[in-house]
Amino acid sequence: MENTFLGAVPTEFAQGSAPPLQPASSTLKDPQLGLSDKQIAQLINTQKKRLNARRAAVRNVWDECWALYRGQADFRHKEEWQSKVVLPKAWNSVKQATNAMMRLLRVADQPWTIEAANPDDTITQLRGQQIGDLLRLFMEKDDAYAALAEGLEVSFILGMGCWKVSWVLEERQKLQERVSQQVMLVGSRHHTGG
Repeated sequence: MENTFLGAVPTEFAQGSAPPLQPASSTLKDPQLGLSDKQIAQLINTQKKRLNARRAAVRNVWDECWALYRGQADFRHKEEWQSKVVLPKAWNSVKQATNAMMRLLRVADQPWTIEAANPDDTITQLRGQQIGDLLRLFMEKDDAYAALAEGLEVSFILGMGCWKVSWVLEERQKLQERVSQQVMLVGSRHHTGG
Protein backbone atom coordinates (compact mmCIF):
# COMPACT_ATOMS: atom_id res chain seq x y z
CA MET A 1 0.00 0.00 0.00
CA GLU A 2 1.32 3.40 -0.85
CA ASN A 3 1.39 6.43 1.42
CA THR A 4 -1.07 9.15 0.55
CA PHE A 5 -0.42 12.87 0.71
CA LEU A 6 -1.74 14.08 4.09
CA GLY A 7 -3.37 10.65 4.52
CA ALA A 8 -6.70 11.97 3.20
CA VAL A 9 -7.13 9.67 0.20
CA PRO A 10 -9.02 6.40 0.81
CA THR A 11 -6.81 3.37 0.37
CA GLU A 12 -9.14 1.87 -2.22
CA PHE A 13 -8.33 4.80 -4.49
CA ALA A 14 -4.68 4.96 -3.51
CA GLN A 15 -3.68 1.46 -4.64
CA GLY A 16 -2.16 0.88 -8.04
CA SER A 17 0.98 1.42 -10.04
CA ALA A 18 1.40 5.13 -9.37
CA PRO A 19 4.58 6.19 -7.57
CA PRO A 20 4.20 6.40 -3.78
CA LEU A 21 3.73 9.78 -2.19
CA GLN A 22 5.74 10.92 0.80
CA PRO A 23 4.22 10.77 4.30
CA ALA A 24 2.42 13.80 5.69
CA SER A 25 5.27 14.56 8.09
CA SER A 26 7.61 15.55 5.26
CA THR A 27 7.57 19.14 4.08
CA LEU A 28 8.02 20.61 0.61
CA LYS A 29 11.29 22.27 1.69
CA ASP A 30 12.87 19.03 2.94
CA PRO A 31 16.27 18.59 1.24
CA GLN A 32 16.20 14.81 1.82
CA LEU A 33 13.04 14.51 -0.29
CA GLY A 34 15.03 14.88 -3.48
CA LEU A 35 12.14 16.35 -5.50
CA SER A 36 11.79 19.86 -6.80
CA ASP A 37 8.62 21.85 -6.31
CA LYS A 38 7.71 21.24 -9.96
CA GLN A 39 8.09 17.47 -9.56
CA ILE A 40 6.00 17.48 -6.40
CA ALA A 41 3.26 19.49 -8.14
CA GLN A 42 3.35 17.09 -11.08
CA LEU A 43 3.11 14.10 -8.75
CA ILE A 44 0.13 15.60 -6.95
CA ASN A 45 -1.63 16.40 -10.24
CA THR A 46 -0.99 12.87 -11.53
CA GLN A 47 -2.45 11.36 -8.37
CA LYS A 48 -5.47 13.68 -8.50
CA LYS A 49 -6.20 12.74 -12.12
CA ARG A 50 -5.83 9.05 -11.36
CA LEU A 51 -8.19 9.24 -8.39
CA ASN A 52 -10.73 11.30 -10.34
CA ALA A 53 -10.69 8.71 -13.13
CA ARG A 54 -11.34 5.91 -10.65
CA ARG A 55 -14.17 7.84 -9.05
CA ALA A 56 -15.86 8.84 -12.32
CA ALA A 57 -18.10 5.76 -12.57
CA VAL A 58 -19.34 6.13 -9.00
CA ARG A 59 -19.83 9.86 -9.49
CA ASN A 60 -21.98 9.25 -12.59
CA VAL A 61 -24.27 6.92 -10.62
CA TRP A 62 -24.55 9.52 -7.85
CA ASP A 63 -25.46 12.21 -10.40
CA GLU A 64 -28.17 9.97 -11.86
CA CYS A 65 -29.56 9.30 -8.37
CA TRP A 66 -29.67 13.04 -7.54
CA ALA A 67 -31.43 13.81 -10.83
CA LEU A 68 -33.98 11.07 -10.15
CA TYR A 69 -34.55 12.37 -6.61
CA ARG A 70 -35.07 15.94 -7.83
CA GLY A 71 -37.45 14.83 -10.58
CA GLN A 72 -35.19 15.83 -13.44
CA ALA A 73 -35.35 13.78 -16.60
CA ASP A 74 -33.74 13.80 -20.01
CA PHE A 75 -36.38 13.87 -22.73
CA ARG A 76 -33.99 14.06 -25.70
CA HIS A 77 -34.63 10.43 -26.61
CA LYS A 78 -38.43 10.91 -26.60
CA GLU A 79 -40.52 11.73 -29.63
CA GLU A 80 -42.69 14.83 -29.58
CA TRP A 81 -45.88 12.81 -29.18
CA GLN A 82 -44.57 10.80 -26.18
CA SER A 83 -45.31 11.76 -22.59
CA LYS A 84 -42.80 13.95 -20.82
CA VAL A 85 -44.26 13.80 -17.32
CA VAL A 86 -42.05 12.94 -14.37
CA LEU A 87 -43.55 11.18 -11.38
CA PRO A 88 -41.31 11.90 -8.38
CA LYS A 89 -41.47 8.46 -6.75
CA ALA A 90 -37.88 8.63 -5.57
CA TRP A 91 -38.51 11.72 -3.44
CA ASN A 92 -41.38 10.04 -1.58
CA SER A 93 -39.45 6.79 -1.16
CA VAL A 94 -36.42 8.57 0.28
CA LYS A 95 -38.51 10.59 2.73
CA GLN A 96 -40.45 7.49 3.85
CA ALA A 97 -37.29 5.43 4.35
CA THR A 98 -35.57 8.22 6.28
CA ASN A 99 -38.59 8.79 8.52
CA ALA A 100 -38.99 5.06 9.16
CA MET A 101 -35.34 4.72 10.21
CA MET A 102 -35.46 7.78 12.45
CA ARG A 103 -38.73 6.66 14.04
CA LEU A 104 -37.16 3.27 14.83
CA LEU A 105 -34.11 4.94 16.36
CA ARG A 106 -36.16 7.30 18.52
CA VAL A 107 -38.52 4.67 19.96
CA ALA A 108 -35.83 2.06 20.62
CA ASP A 109 -34.81 1.67 24.25
CA GLN A 110 -31.16 1.32 23.32
CA PRO A 111 -30.54 2.26 19.69
CA TRP A 112 -26.79 2.46 20.33
CA THR A 113 -25.14 -0.40 22.12
CA ILE A 114 -21.53 -1.29 22.62
CA GLU A 115 -20.88 -4.94 23.29
CA ALA A 116 -17.79 -6.55 24.74
CA ALA A 117 -15.80 -8.79 22.42
CA ASN A 118 -15.54 -11.28 25.29
CA PRO A 119 -19.02 -11.94 26.72
CA ASP A 120 -17.47 -13.39 29.92
CA ASP A 121 -15.72 -10.11 30.79
CA THR A 122 -18.23 -8.37 33.07
CA ILE A 123 -16.11 -5.24 33.55
CA THR A 124 -15.93 -4.60 29.80
CA GLN A 125 -19.66 -5.27 29.50
CA LEU A 126 -20.42 -2.69 32.21
CA ARG A 127 -18.13 -0.17 30.54
CA GLY A 128 -19.88 -0.80 27.24
CA GLN A 129 -23.27 -0.12 28.85
CA GLN A 130 -21.98 3.10 30.39
CA ILE A 131 -20.50 4.28 27.10
CA GLY A 132 -23.77 3.41 25.36
CA ASP A 133 -25.70 5.52 27.89
CA LEU A 134 -23.23 8.40 27.45
CA LEU A 135 -23.53 8.13 23.69
CA ARG A 136 -27.32 8.34 23.91
CA LEU A 137 -27.08 11.38 26.21
CA PHE A 138 -24.66 13.16 23.87
CA MET A 139 -26.80 12.30 20.84
CA GLU A 140 -29.87 13.84 22.51
CA LYS A 141 -28.05 16.91 23.86
CA ASP A 142 -26.28 17.69 20.61
CA ASP A 143 -29.41 17.04 18.52
CA ALA A 144 -27.32 14.63 16.50
CA TYR A 145 -30.52 12.98 15.33
CA ALA A 146 -31.05 15.85 12.89
CA ALA A 147 -27.57 15.36 11.44
CA LEU A 148 -28.10 11.61 11.34
CA ALA A 149 -31.43 12.08 9.54
CA GLU A 150 -29.71 14.26 6.96
CA GLY A 151 -26.96 11.70 6.51
CA LEU A 152 -29.48 8.89 6.13
CA GLU A 153 -31.44 10.90 3.57
CA VAL A 154 -28.33 11.55 1.49
CA SER A 155 -27.35 7.89 1.68
CA PHE A 156 -30.80 6.86 0.46
CA ILE A 157 -30.63 9.42 -2.35
CA LEU A 158 -27.24 8.12 -3.49
CA GLY A 159 -28.48 4.54 -3.47
CA MET A 160 -26.46 3.41 -0.48
CA GLY A 161 -29.52 2.51 1.53
CA CYS A 162 -29.18 1.53 5.16
CA TRP A 163 -25.89 1.62 6.89
CA LYS A 164 -24.49 -1.60 8.27
CA VAL A 165 -27.07 -4.01 9.60
CA SER A 166 -25.69 -7.25 10.95
CA TRP A 167 -27.53 -10.51 11.20
CA VAL A 168 -26.80 -14.16 11.72
CA LEU A 169 -27.98 -16.76 9.25
CA GLU A 170 -29.68 -19.68 10.92
CA GLU A 171 -30.99 -22.82 9.35
CA ARG A 172 -34.63 -23.34 10.10
CA GLN A 173 -36.80 -26.37 9.57
CA LYS A 174 -40.06 -25.98 7.80
CA LEU A 175 -42.83 -27.86 9.51
CA GLN A 176 -45.78 -29.01 7.52
CA GLU A 177 -48.92 -30.51 8.86
CA ARG A 178 -51.17 -32.44 6.55
CA VAL A 179 -54.84 -31.83 7.01
CA SER A 180 -57.28 -34.26 5.52
CA GLN A 181 -60.99 -34.11 5.34
CA GLN A 182 -63.21 -37.08 5.95
CA VAL A 183 -66.82 -37.10 5.03
CA MET A 184 -69.03 -38.65 7.63
CA LEU A 185 -72.60 -39.45 6.86
CA VAL A 186 -74.93 -39.09 9.75
CA GLY A 187 -78.17 -40.91 9.35
CA SER A 188 -81.44 -39.24 10.29
CA ARG A 189 -83.95 -40.89 12.54
CA HIS A 190 -87.50 -40.82 11.49
CA HIS A 191 -90.01 -40.41 14.24
CA THR A 192 -93.50 -41.47 13.72
CA GLY A 193 -96.09 -39.42 15.43
CA GLY A 194 -98.28 -41.15 17.86
